[in-house]
Amino acid sequence: MRIKELAQEARFIRHEEKRIKKRQKITDDLKSQQFWMLRFHRKDEVGPAARAAQLAYGFLRNVPYKKIESKTRLGYVDRSIIKEVKRLAAKFSVNGKTDYSSEIDEWFAKSS
Repeated sequence: MRIKELAQEARFIRHEEKRIKKRQKITDDLKSQQFWMLRFHRKDEVGPAARAAQLAYGFLRNVPYKKIESKTRLGYVDRSIIKEVKRLAAKFSVNGKTDYSSEIDEWFAKSS
């Protein structure tokens, strides 16, 4: 469910960005500030959260990491993404397990 919510939030933000651009010239300071705040939120907060949720979902279903992300930017996964995947995997685990640290580290390492 979290993945769908994050995707919907990203769609809504993109819609608002387009509306701001269309409504007034982007050079207007107030509109420009709103536009860039929305863009920052979508790119730097919603995007990584959606990525981490998708990776946690794949991990819990035993999907190989390479199948989910065949190419990553710069060829590595950011520590903050790994931390969030561990948190989400523990939160959404169906067997009640709360610590997946070593399993997730191995899962990511298999792709290297």
